[in-house]
Amino acid sequence: ADAGALAAASGGDQPRRLRPARMGRGLGEWQAGAKRGDELAWIHSTDEDLGPSLRGFLGVMEGLREELKHRWGCSADSRRQSSRRLGLTSRLSHQLARYPGSGEGYVRHKDAYPEAAGEESRLFTAIFYLNRGWSAADGGKLRLFLGEGHGPAAAGPGGAREEGVWDVEPVMNRLIIFRSHDLEHEVLPAWAPRIAVTTWFYGVLEGATPPPPPPPPPLLSSLALPSPVTKDPRKDGVGGLEVEGDQSSPTAAAHPESLLLLHHNVPTSAHPSSLPPCSPPRRSLQVSEDHDGNSTIFVSIASFRDSECQHTVLDLFRTAQYPERLTVGIVGQYDAVEDIRCFDQAPLPLAWARRVRVLHMDWQQAEGPCLARHLAQQLWRGEDYVLQIDSHMRFRPNWDTYLLHCLQQCPSSKPVLTTYPTGYTLPNHVPDESRPTLLCPSHYGGADGVLRQTGKLLAARQSAPIACRGLWAAGFNFAAAAVIREVPYDPTLSFLFFGEEISMAARLWTHGYDFFAPPEAVVYHLWTRTHRPVRTAGKDEEHRQAKSASLARVKDMLRLPQANAAAAAAAATPQTDTAFGLGSQRTLADYEALLGTPPVVAERPGSTGTPKVPRQATLGGMEPSAFNEGRTSELLALLCGASTPSNEGGN
Repeated sequence: ADAGALAAASGGDQPRRLRPARMGRGLGEWQAGAKRGDELAWIHSTDEDLGPSLRGFLGVMEGLREELKHRWGCSADSRRQSSRRLGLTSRLSHQLARYPGSGEGYVRHKDAYPEAAGEESRLFTAIFYLNRGWSAADGGKLRLFLGEGHGPAAAGPGGAREEGVWDVEPVMNRLIIFRSHDLEHEVLPAWAPRIAVTTWFYGVLEGATPPPPPPPPPLLSSLALPSPVTKDPRKDGVGGLEVEGDQSSPTAAAHPESLLLLHHNVPTSAHPSSLPPCSPPRRSLQVSEDHDGNSTIFVSIASFRDSECQHTVLDLFRTAQYPERLTVGIVGQYDAVEDIRCFDQAPLPLAWARRVRVLHMDWQQAEGPCLARHLAQQLWRGEDYVLQIDSHMRFRPNWDTYLLHCLQQCPSSKPVLTTYPTGYTLPNHVPDESRPTLLCPSHYGGADGVLRQTGKLLAARQSAPIACRGLWAAGFNFAAAAVIREVPYDPTLSFLFFGEEISMAARLWTHGYDFFAPPEAVVYHLWTRTHRPVRTAGKDEEHRQAKSASLARVKDMLRLPQANAAAAAAAATPQTDTAFGLGSQRTLADYEALLGTPPVVAERPGSTGTPKVPRQATLGGMEPSAFNEGRTSELLALLCGASTPSNEGGN
């Protein structure tokens, strides 16, 4: 191969923009820049956008595979016996990787996971280096751990020599091949751009036994907090976990039938869903035609130790008119040992499982809904629309095309569909209720002074989306994906539950967004928390201080006086001009006028001066006759009014 031309892969010969590398495999992938700092692209010999040199090199690797199969053993499906059998199949994968040269590396690891006997996995790793003029000062050596008594001694910490360790410089035209299952290796920090093409040869490793499923990695202990999303990946070339990339990635689980949500992989036929059929059957939402072509939807979910999340994901795919247009991003906060029930009851078909992206977080590192929802937004990869929901939901058939149709009906250039939905009950009882609910102001919290909101059931289905006067629900909202760039979640609001929704509503409205309720029920929410643990901020003083500081920042943003000097000091500087502050298209005074309430947050909560929400404001600007006046309305208002305490439990 022409190594000089291959080196141009970092420039004109590059087939596509590189994306940050990830660790783990399949649905258990996560990004950890402190552990792995390269950028990569999966490439194929049939890609039309490849330059001739890269295409030629991949052809050489394919020829090498055939030569190895011919000389050193037959393919896995042959009956021929050989003591030197390699078990190679026809599968190859190729990865173009680049370390930027600012000290990035890759921690000690193996390239293959143990698989069950008869399953295909990586057998050999071949790395070809493309770094002209590489010097020792550039670092970036490949360190191979051969074991004691093998290989030359390499320089260890402090200059000491380590037995059984071999350092390989990534110089131009060097090709190194080793067994993927056997050899641990790492990439030492690189201080100059470091480029390589890695090819993995696949086959069947005889006698392999499956290991127990590993616990998911803790997120926050191994990766820096992502910066807010402010750019469109489709325009700026930020890479993502595309479906094609997931399928071609050699680290993706190769199960032919299904993948379980998060990190478990089992065949669908052996583990059918434990969820009983919905009772009664749900009525489909009617849309005359597909109103938005091939538009894609990103579904953002923050889940805290919730066994219903797996059923939520399965149900949203099952009921969508176009499941192939959906992508789901989940931030899973759970105990890897105690919360096994959260993953083993609702397997997904492989085609759907590949459309799920997951970030794992140990539940003890969870800091409330704002951080979790911010991290979920980082899983967006340029889909056209975003649906943010809680992890315990059910859907009416055709919900996806219906929401797109409703959004187009809204008389606003920046509409958001949002409400507190009607409830369902466990295990899978969804009421035969299609009337819509509308968000309305309720009262002020006694301890924090934050305006509470409730969902009220309307007396009849509507013909068009219903204007919702300034209120927004974190557990169900649907909008064009530009909202992620323009009004990203603030990850610094630790343990903020009461205040999450009203602060986001103020930010969204002052950025020009308008809120509407769907004209009939689209989704259903589980309002009880008895099936899952909750996380509160009152367990220790550090959490209480973090919660107090978060509320102080919200009040600072809303320009309210602090109750005491300590709270004022804890608040950040005014956030109006930051990515997490108010917008400039409308004023906060106009927002409060729209709500019909005196302030957004009461200045002296708990005192006799705490304001009352006016009667007309509690109706959301509608006449009393617009709402259902029966007992069902009272019960629904009670349940929907518990939404914010539900958020207190961590989404």
